[in-house]
Amino acid sequence: MVSVWAMHWGWMCGLDMAWTSTQTCESSPPLWDAPQLPCADSHQPGFEPTNGMTVESSLANLYTAKQDDREDAARRRLGYRPESACEHEERGMQYVNFGSAGVKVSRVALGLGLRGQQDEKEARNLVAAALDSGVNLFDCANIYGLGDDRAFRGTSEVLLGKALQGRRDDVVITSKVRGEIGDGPNDSGLSRYHILREVERSLRRLNTDRIDVYLIHGLDETTPVEETFGALDSLVQQGKVRYVGICNHQAWQVMKALRVQERLNAAPAITVQNPYNLLNRELEREMFPMVAEMGLGVMVFSPLAVGLLSGTYTPDSMPEENSLWGGRRRHAFQDTLRDRAADVVAEVIAVAERVGATPGQVSQAWILSRPEVTCIISGADVPAHIEDTVGAVGLELPVEEIRRLDLVSAGLQTVLDGSVFEPDR
Repeated sequence: MVSVWAMHWGWMCGLDMAWTSTQTCESSPPLWDAPQLPCADSHQPGFEPTNGMTVESSLANLYTAKQDDREDAARRRLGYRPESACEHEERGMQYVNFGSAGVKVSRVALGLGLRGQQDEKEARNLVAAALDSGVNLFDCANIYGLGDDRAFRGTSEVLLGKALQGRRDDVVITSKVRGEIGDGPNDSGLSRYHILREVERSLRRLNTDRIDVYLIHGLDETTPVEETFGALDSLVQQGKVRYVGICNHQAWQVMKALRVQERLNAAPAITVQNPYNLLNRELEREMFPMVAEMGLGVMVFSPLAVGLLSGTYTPDSMPEENSLWGGRRRHAFQDTLRDRAADVVAEVIAVAERVGATPGQVSQAWILSRPEVTCIISGADVPAHIEDTVGAVGLELPVEEIRRLDLVSAGLQTVLDGSVFEPDR
């Protein structure tokens, strides 16, 4: 497998190299000095316990030996230690630098996908609860709205703009561009035409004169990367966008983007945004070492794996019809929450009982214990969900509990079929 560094040098030399993620645990050496945990699977080739030790005890010893090195390396590269970087703490919320940028953001962001909010009042209550909890980071996109009808897309920006009246200068807003917003040939993608048109529409919907962080919302294989980041840089120069980010990319794709930005002398990306949770640890293989090396922030979405790690669902229970996993998704639920995924959920619940927290708080505190992670995006439907997530910020899991969660989930990379939830993201 070609490493990110090999890809980076290839681009620097003008080579167009192909790369494919294996999506499985391998015995290949880790990148940089961020060691990977082997799969917690007694059938994994090349990993045999010795001296009568069990697989679990061998893994535990490996974890203990490598954990400090892994975290120290990431913290050095990011230029700060998370525990000392929280220069301001208010109402239980911590604030950290957004990657290597100077702007400080809360370790919890409110995601405005607006699955359950059907009117402006509900959205206002949700945003107000987030502000009261110390959240200063709000994430939306030009395609987020109510339902599947494209005519309603962008509603989240409208509702957020109204809910933040009088507080705009106190918060950091992120939005995104790429998704399909119409049937026309230029109604999606990352062309200069589409980006410049959509940023104006987003600004009007948000009722603001700037977007603090503007992210590209996935790949566009039909538009040159130079055109995309040239357009974004022009928006930074005009003051309509303050920072640039990259969402739903693999590590090598981010490296390619950074190289193009450097060559264009364009404003560099300050953050990536990707899914990460105890059921999907894919970012640890290439993304986390890369962002630590390059000084990027990491916004984590789907921290609870679409509710599977919240403690609401168990393998022995059937989701209610009107729940997120109800209706047409029940079959996907049964296919997903089994085998090792079921073991992870059981361990999360057990840890929560031992530390006196909710399963959702344990799952999210585990994510926040990673030094590479800037914040988790809460897809809260009601104010109580925000309160639960904020509780994870101050929850310091004992090392032995982090170790248990690491071991039970080691090697899991892609458990969920994201296409099942496309309309709700």
